Amino acid sequence: MLEGEVTENCETYEIIAGGSPFALAGGESLLVTVRSTPTESGDYACTISTGLYCADVDPIGTALLPPPCAIDTLELDFGVVEVGHHKDLSFAITNVGGGTLTGMVSEARGEFGLVSGGGSYSLGAGASRVVVVRYEPVDDGIDTCSIDTGTPCENVSCIGIGQGCQGCCIVIPTYLDFGTVPPGGSAERSFIIINNHGGAVTGTVTESCHDYSIVSGSGAFNIVSGATVLVVVKFEPTSPGVYDCTINTGTECADVAVHGVCRSSQQRIYVDIKPGSCPNTLRLRHSLCLLPAAILGTESFDVTSILPSTVRMHRDGVPDSVAPRR
Repeated sequence: MLEGEVTENCETYEIIAGGSPFALAGGESLLVTVRSTPTESGDYACTISTGLYCADVDPIGTALLPPPCAIDTLELDFGVVEVGHHKDLSFAITNVGGGTLTGMVSEARGEFGLVSGGGSYSLGAGASRVVVVRYEPVDDGIDTCSIDTGTPCENVSCIGIGQGCQGCCIVIPTYLDFGTVPPGGSAERSFIIINNHGGAVTGTVTESCHDYSIVSGSGAFNIVSGATVLVVVKFEPTSPGVYDCTINTGTECADVAVHGVCRSSQQRIYVDIKPGSCPNTLRLRHSLCLLPAAILGTESFDVTSILPSTVRMHRDGVPDSVAPRR
């Protein structure tokens, strides 16, 4: 029977298993586990006693402090970036001490992404890793992010402000004039929405107007850079009047004003014979008699639109008509 006790009295070493007294029969063994926990750099030695009949064990080791880690900037301020565009900034991780500096740069999230330099790194003394971060906002507002650079390096914070694109959405034209249309008739006009920048342009084409409808191009749209959307609008009035309306194209794009007039192709008009006279007595003494006459306008009838050469006057029951002399 082999008997003894494993002991140590060292500053940086400790027995974490097999350190109690032992009694081993023939062929038996005892596993002893020793841990080293230095608190500062340097060489460390120790003697572990195994008992009266067994040789002692002399552990030795050298402790090295983790290499210092330097980051040239701890905050990336991207400022104001237009929605649909992006901006890149970078920071560098440097091993400013000895040994090997290891760690991992975690992937950024949300509107921030790693262009290069992400993932694990192993840097010798004096070596650096440059990390490029991209900010690409998708809407208005302030965005933030924290990039984990790995122990023992500090994290890098990111901040940026997204701003809606100005002049990125062009509407041509922004006014549609349908002219004059008779009741039951119709006329169509169109406009286009153009994406004039690098990102996507979104919106929704809607209308809530009497006697107007969107024939094509209505609803939500998502236009890539350089692309267009054609919107066709129909004016189909049912009764005389003046009709104005607005076609909404979405928050990023200008709206379109529409205007149309409905007037019957035949309507009753009034004529004043000898205007200014009261009563208007009609006395035709011979065939060459000349009488002044005035055509009266109304709210829905503009007399200035009449071509004088097309005016004809006739009397019921008489097939012939008379043109004005001047």
